Amino acid sequence: MKYLNKTEITSLNMDINNICNVACPGCARQDRIDGRNLHLDKPKSISFDVWKKVIDELGPQLINITFCGNYGDAAATNNLPELIQYAIDVNKNIRFNVVSHMSINTVDYWIRLGNLPTKNLTIQCSLDGLSDTNHIYRRFANWHKIMTNVAALRTTHARMIWKFIEFPWNRHQIDTARLLSKEMGFHKFIVTRNNANDIRSNRFFNKYVKHQKDWHDFKSFKNTTYKHPDIQSLDGKQSWDKLLANKKQYDSIECYTQNEQSIHIDWDGDVYPCCWMGASKCHPDSNVIAMHQHITQPYQDQWNNLQHHSVEDIMNHPYYTTDLMNSLDTKPSAICAESCGQCNGKFNTINTIGKENK
Repeated sequence: MKYLNKTEITSLNMDINNICNVACPGCARQDRIDGRNLHLDKPKSISFDVWKKVIDELGPQLINITFCGNYGDAAATNNLPELIQYAIDVNKNIRFNVVSHMSINTVDYWIRLGNLPTKNLTIQCSLDGLSDTNHIYRRFANWHKIMTNVAALRTTHARMIWKFIEFPWNRHQIDTARLLSKEMGFHKFIVTRNNANDIRSNRFFNKYVKHQKDWHDFKSFKNTTYKHPDIQSLDGKQSWDKLLANKKQYDSIECYTQNEQSIHIDWDGDVYPCCWMGASKCHPDSNVIAMHQHITQPYQDQWNNLQHHSVEDIMNHPYYTTDLMNSLDTKPSAICAESCGQCNGKFNTINTIGKENK
């Protein structure tokens, strides 16, 4: 069974850079143990040539483009307005969704972005609390800068959504934040649960309390580690087996992004079925990287890279025509099992949250 034909693709999930000025512990760029991802390359943004190639090939058939925050904040790409403008010129009906923590770039930038000539632009502001709590998870985010940028964006015709991740330390603020969102001109307020349970969340909160004095000290952050004595490195097959064994049980796997007719493209121009699979390429956990390499090692270098192939060529690669979907029935990766597995008719964590946020 084929993942998707090129002509079936209607949505793009774009991770257009690997640049971010905050350190959210649940982000793919942050090591859950020591807080830093040593596997990321130097700061990069997608090239205009790759963007043009994608839009020229897929633009006329696209319905949605989401600029996600898998590894970087979309607003860290200074020419994002120009990228979107090029897509508008190809297809004025595309719906754009820009995800940002809003503590980045300038007022002029946000005004320029919000005033692009389209009625289909949504800015999803990831704000997980208020002035006294947002920075706990969104480490290094500046609340004053966030409010300044949001106020500037409000003067434009962009649609604004406040996405609030619920944690034990901010859930008492949900109603207040909802009222504030209305006062500030947000069009929608979304509350979503976090991927961790309260026990894990409170463990993180205790770490925050312990390091609260230097929580905004980046130098201290870079020089502090929280190593766990039981961490071990595994090879690709061991990682696959061990991670899958530890993941949630599943009866079947329904590929979320196949149903959404979507592909994921990162800052290098690599094409993956989803951001969860793309995140494993340079994940902070070396075991996840080993698993990613185990999955992709049968293929030649650059097999899924848009600098070397067209979208159509990539979608006709054996990974997309047979291997990916066949693996779901035989031996799926831990990523697929956690993201899109179903047990007793219910989705596992990531897919469930994705459906809640639609």
